[in-house]
Amino acid sequence: MPVSANASPKKTYYGWYILAGCFFMMFLGLATRNSFGLFLKPMIADFNISRASLSLPFSLCLILYGASQPLGGLMMRRWDPKTVIIWGSALTTIAMLGIYYVDSLWGVYLFFGILLGVGGIGNSVTAFTPLVSNWFPDRRGLGMSIISAGSSMGQLILLPVFAYMIGFLDWRMTSFVIGVIFVFTLMPISIFLIKNAPTSSQLPATASRWSSHTMCTGCSAFPRCRSSSCSRAFSPAASP
Repeated sequence: MPVSANASPKKTYYGWYILAGCFFMMFLGLATRNSFGLFLKPMIADFNISRASLSLPFSLCLILYGASQPLGGLMMRRWDPKTVIIWGSALTTIAMLGIYYVDSLWGVYLFFGILLGVGGIGNSVTAFTPLVSNWFPDRRGLGMSIISAGSSMGQLILLPVFAYMIGFLDWRMTSFVIGVIFVFTLMPISIFLIKNAPTSSQLPATASRWSSHTMCTGCSAFPRCRSSSCSRAFSPAASP
């Protein structure tokens, strides 16, 4: 049967744009957070301090990054994932721009240790999991796999690039350039691209069946459980 010339082309499901944005934020964020070793040697030379002293901010960054994950979960419960992602992206951007201006070890503690560590909640699996659950209720495993691949690919590709930039420019200018990149990537993605959940009309056809069921949070063997003890917390229809 011939297709009508006036038939509108099928639109790409918006969830794929969400997934691409989350992938890109993981791509940038994790590589940047793990790039401190590249900055270590030139910063030691500039500040004339020991390697042990300068390594402490990186340890603090990792500790705060891990500790901020439960806090991020509480914040998403109080507000929503998009708000947490925006604030996290803003802190990450400020951290990289601020490193350009530091002239003492305390500045490294503030920007690389504290702000970059806490800001990591905005580009972490914790923040992106609710988005994947809302936009891909039937394909959460695929969505999380794609997002998680962003962190590994980012380190594989960006760490050599950062190393070259530090050698060609210097560590201050490299951090500033990374911060400017964040201004034009992380911030627009988190503000304009990310949406918390689709409307019922935006869900793919395969998800319409799922949204009418509740999910049992206590047993993964029964993904569609209708008992009264099950929670509707993961249902797109139940999300704010």
